[in-house]
Amino acid sequence: MIEGLERILAASGQPALGELRSALRLALGADACVAGIEEHALKSRVYRLRFEVDGVTRTVIAKRLEAAVARRCELLAREWLPAVCLEAAAPRLIAASEAAGGWVWHVYEDLGEDTLERRPEGDRVRVANEGWTRSASSACMAPRTLSM
Repeated sequence: MIEGLERILAASGQPALGELRSALRLALGADACVAGIEEHALKSRVYRLRFEVDGVTRTVIAKRLEAAVARRCELLAREWLPAVCLEAAAPRLIAASEAAGGWVWHVYEDLGEDTLERRPEGDRVRVANEGWTRSASSACMAPRTLSM
């Protein structure tokens, strides 16, 4: 069991923190040695969490979602985007909590500040648009059955 996770967002008033901590154990490794926990609110239900895990800095994004929205986001990340070769187009979903009180916590890889939204510059936008266009075209040409 990872020590120190009981402090994660303890003062935040967020619901389902036990489930978040279970998801973080999955994301970080149940036997990992974790120290130096930092948290930073990005939005009302989105947090950047920084850990020292076995001597290596790891940063993840924890996001609290309504259960139905979380299910669609999980399908998107784990099935729909990979089905059209677009899994690299979004942050990787590392872990998802069990639902509690209608809420689910998702733990995503942290892309940091270097996102297309923050730096929509020439070549980056062109490459992103070309990738989406190519993938959308191939998805239309060879449709697959996607679960819901």
